Amino acid sequence: MGISKPKVQGLNEIKGGDERRPGAKVMPMGYELNYSQTQIHFLTNPPEWLPLLEGVRRPHVILDLGAGGGRNCVFLRKALREAFIVAIDLSLIRCSSCRRATDVNVVCGDALGLPFPDDTFDLVLSTQVIEHVPDDRAFAREAGRVLQKGGKIIISSVLRLPHGWYFYRNRGQWVLDPTHLREYRSREEFLSLFGDGFRILEATVDPVRVSPAHFVCRLLIRMGLIRNPDPDVFSKSAIARFLEKWVLRVPGYRAITAVVLKA
Repeated sequence: MGISKPKVQGLNEIKGGDERRPGAKVMPMGYELNYSQTQIHFLTNPPEWLPLLEGVRRPHVILDLGAGGGRNCVFLRKALREAFIVAIDLSLIRCSSCRRATDVNVVCGDALGLPFPDDTFDLVLSTQVIEHVPDDRAFAREAGRVLQKGGKIIISSVLRLPHGWYFYRNRGQWVLDPTHLREYRSREEFLSLFGDGFRILEATVDPVRVSPAHFVCRLLIRMGLIRNPDPDVFSKSAIARFLEKWVLRVPGYRAITAVVLKA
């Protein structure tokens, strides 16, 4: 028997991607057209945080903070079929994509001013998001505010070592993603975001790997050669699945994933 639907104040579900809460803050259209539509999030590869769910007491009310196109929600739903899942993203295009990909509740809103009361969720999941926001400490505070005492945050970001290099540019620097506002220099710098009121339970650091097949597909989208991109394209054939699994390590970059307890 499934759990009853909790009353989550501030929940504004987007149905079919054509509704928006009046006054909701969304990404400027230039950002959406140039990035959200072309840098689509593919849904097939299991995310890096998935094994960490085994160490988390079975959550009932989950927030996917910065949900993007919905990959996290797809795998959350597979793993936790009875959980009540809320996805939030600043981009209306991302929210629409997420809603098409999953059956979860989708909210278009700002991670630095979450439209939920204190102590709402028992798990907050956020992967590769905090490096995009203007104020990472405010992001961590908001994630902690809406988390229940004893609840957990699973959060990931990127570490850039001194010799780190990738071919995107932002603010005069080579970066892993053109929309990164920061790339952490050490494990300690990243974990320092969770001080008083938090306890680090686990932190793993792994190489960053990218899929050339993903890159080529996104390039074809940007060139207008793929007009209706399918986030499930790499599940459609054995060849596509094989191509997606071929990955390359990015020199000097690491992915850090932490499990944080709200004490």
